[in-house]
Amino acid sequence: MGGRRAAFQLPEGPEFVFQEEAAARRRGWTENLQYYTGLGYLGGGATGFAIGGYRYLNLPADPAFSTTKLKANRLLNTSGSVGRRMACSSAILGLFFSTSESYITHMADGRVPDEACTVAAGFVAAGLFRSVRGPKAASIAGTVGAVAAGGLAAARQYFPSL
Repeated sequence: MGGRRAAFQLPEGPEFVFQEEAAARRRGWTENLQYYTGLGYLGGGATGFAIGGYRYLNLPADPAFSTTKLKANRLLNTSGSVGRRMACSSAILGLFFSTSESYITHMADGRVPDEACTVAAGFVAAGLFRSVRGPKAASIAGTVGAVAAGGLAAARQYFPSL
């Protein structure tokens, strides 16, 4: 009986092959890529679905859509189209942010604080996302992205897993 307990004891923390990996306090670039892209997709999809449902509730009632099946179909179509658009846009924004943050952090190599790298990555990601609309829109979006990334850097003080 004692052998079974020892065989099925799980470690308290993650196990690493090399001690250098255990000393690192950051996720790798691929983990960041998956984390921020997935988080953006799920968050954007949920937000878009909620906004689509709100738009459906504010639409005027049409007597042609009086059956329950047609009302449910209209709700799903309205919320689904907005949710799909916001999910993909948020995922792309997360992809841009994670790659730019990993690249900037790698290039800074500890000479620049991590918070500054996060703010710069927010500026780059949002500016790149809106760059197809022109330089003015890109610079405005970059500023908004830098402010949002500054909020993320501040939140990391209290929630280090972000």
